[in-house]
Amino acid sequence: MRYSSRIIFLCIFAAFILGVILMLYIIISTSSISYKSRIKNFDVISAFRRKSKPNTKVSLLTIRKCLDLLPQPNFTSLIIDTEILQNIIENKCRKVSRAIKIALHDKMYQELKRSDQLGRKFSIANFSYPEDTDYMRFHDDETGRFARIIPRIKIRSCGEYQVPADILLFLEYWKRSRYIDCLNLTVERKPMEQVLDPVISVMHLAELRNMFVSFNMYPLLNGGTLLGWYRECSVIPHTTDLDFSVKYDEFDISIIEEFWKPSTKFLMNRRLGMPNDSFEITVSPVDNPGYPIDVFVMYDETNHSYVSGTNHIGMKFRYKYPLYDRYCSADLKGKLFWITCDPEGVVKFEYGPMWMKDHNSKNFSWFSSSSNVERNGHWDVAELDDVIQEYEDHILGNSTNQSTIDFT
Repeated sequence: MRYSSRIIFLCIFAAFILGVILMLYIIISTSSISYKSRIKNFDVISAFRRKSKPNTKVSLLTIRKCLDLLPQPNFTSLIIDTEILQNIIENKCRKVSRAIKIALHDKMYQELKRSDQLGRKFSIANFSYPEDTDYMRFHDDETGRFARIIPRIKIRSCGEYQVPADILLFLEYWKRSRYIDCLNLTVERKPMEQVLDPVISVMHLAELRNMFVSFNMYPLLNGGTLLGWYRECSVIPHTTDLDFSVKYDEFDISIIEEFWKPSTKFLMNRRLGMPNDSFEITVSPVDNPGYPIDVFVMYDETNHSYVSGTNHIGMKFRYKYPLYDRYCSADLKGKLFWITCDPEGVVKFEYGPMWMKDHNSKNFSWFSSSSNVERNGHWDVAELDDVIQEYEDHILGNSTNQSTIDFT
């Protein structure tokens, strides 16, 4: 009798567990269907342009084979010679007759310079890791001014040579590394409370930057965020959002999926346009939804670049800039961000000759106040549900943001 009661109890317990599992499956399935019905055209968008991530791994054997063909330094040296690094990636190692570009940590550089041990086989820069920053700083001239900054990288040692662990990533960083300083102007404005804390703002921007870099995208400061950095070395006190842009030829639509994963640090507020036309998304940090970040796809035409906007009735606008064909680096509150190499030309183009004066965000119209904005057509009525998508309950922390969405 006791044995029979134990069997009955186990059967009831098993039935209870199965019931709970079935209930969870129904809830998740219903939530997923709900999302799929609201997120119209996400299957089309996510399939629009998926970029395969390049293989950046290079074997230690290949690296050693290439480095053995070079003059050997007598001191630990980080190789920053882009031609040699590119040859390593392509496994096209060969001897070189010119001076090789290397960098030494600042302390070692100063010691060797004093003892006159640097020699002539190398073109030598020195680098440091400035406190309270997320980047490396490179000095490559006699004046002591630093000319380049890159995000901090992992390094592999091969004898006295050191090589970036991810060579391809280093090369991408390096070609965007020329440093440009902000003006730090004093802007006359009435005393006001800062809407977005500058330090918190750049922390979230840097987190989103890192997320984009993991998809081989290198976002640029844009709009009011670029203006605030260049003019004031900060975030404009009355601005209510932050702005990035990503070049169309870099943009990988796969990143959209990341904003819907349970582990995401950013939630998607909205999506406007289609990837090849007027594309824009707004995301906000999970922990700080009051810090929205607009991300614009930047398109190139023959003589100019532009980002786009779409209003609630489907009117399209575009903001033209001088052609973005070179990229530089900047410091904003200790974080590295990429920018145009002509920040003054761009902010003057967008905000007019009075860009140095304050224009309160409350009186600024996104579709008429800028000097570089123009009408760019209209979405068809039949397209509006697909090209204007709002996700308010996602941002408000609705439990359905934990559901699974099938993007395949």
